[in-house]
Amino acid sequence: MYYTHTMYTSLPHDDHLDITPLQRALGSTATSYKYYWLWAIIELTLERRHAETGIVAESPVAYGGHHAIGLELKTDDILQRMLLLAWTPIVRYRLSLGSQDQLGSIVMRIFNDSDQQVRFYRTAEVQQLIADWFRRSQRSEYQDFLRYVPYRFLTPYFAEQLKGLTDSHKNRRIAELSSNDSGSGTAPYSLLNIQSGIPGSIRIAPAFEHYLRRSPQVIIGWVKYHLLEYLQRRNSSIPALVHKLEPAQNRDLTAERSHWIAYLTQVHPDGIPDLYSNATVTHAAFDLDHYIPWSFVQHNEFWNLIPSLSTENRSKSDCLPDWDATFAPFADQQYQFYRWCRQHNRSKPLEAYTLLTRGDDAITANGFTSRLQEHARPLYEIAREYGY
Repeated sequence: MYYTHTMYTSLPHDDHLDITPLQRALGSTATSYKYYWLWAIIELTLERRHAETGIVAESPVAYGGHHAIGLELKTDDILQRMLLLAWTPIVRYRLSLGSQDQLGSIVMRIFNDSDQQVRFYRTAEVQQLIADWFRRSQRSEYQDFLRYVPYRFLTPYFAEQLKGLTDSHKNRRIAELSSNDSGSGTAPYSLLNIQSGIPGSIRIAPAFEHYLRRSPQVIIGWVKYHLLEYLQRRNSSIPALVHKLEPAQNRDLTAERSHWIAYLTQVHPDGIPDLYSNATVTHAAFDLDHYIPWSFVQHNEFWNLIPSLSTENRSKSDCLPDWDATFAPFADQQYQFYRWCRQHNRSKPLEAYTLLTRGDDAITANGFTSRLQEHARPLYEIAREYGY
């Protein structure tokens, strides 16, 4: 999979390809299908050509450098890649693709039929899980998806030719037009091996492949930008959506731990009670737990961190703690840590706490707790609504 955290609001120009229909293809849509369909096609095209040539992207050279025969991709493979791409936002981060979106329904069906720990699987493990589901499943479970998405994505390329046609006649006409057009490179692909209205594969137009391989990160970044807009409309209360499209990179809490180690060593050399078990946590061995799960807030701000035993941290995992049982001791420990940072001029933690102190260096324990609750409780409630 090709990850890029850079997003682009426009596509690169190409002298040999009209990109206007491609821009229209990701216009107003009621589902996520077109975003993930295009993203999957890009990734599979890059991977297959890389396997053949050892090169992922092409230099922006003359048009004649593209492959003469377009790459053929099975639609089942494209759908499996779409499910893999959608897995992280749906399963790991519990985002909604919308009530009409069947892609999300299939992902949740696979998740619910499996060990719930797959929420934390690595990409290769999820890929295998999806492939196993496909082998066990009947094609009828996803055939409606393949009956429409490959055709509807091409609609902007043949807008004039499709005027006046009923939906029942559009698919056949799109298949004809894409097949006749594949040599000119106007449409991105043609539809092949159609049975009962379902294309078994597509053939990527050489000109379109050349375009993808010239600027793959820019084009994927453009797809992600539009997908993010789509998700934002359906998950408007969720923080840090931009970081929830793909698997997270490794989290480094080394800097944060150094402050907590110094605090525990100086102030609590004998340790403090673990928030979740009441056992003793010492500076010598602890995890930094995110009170509100990291997968929801997507940050390492000090006001959301608390030392915890490794066993308790793993047990809590991606779940919310019991607010009534834990918030008061959590807030008390936070205030003690904040006061220590103030006394020792620990600038990095203090910068994070300005969100709560609002410049009041003499804030009382009650005032600190009240502001921490004002900030954290709404996030806690939203996370709970999303199943944390």
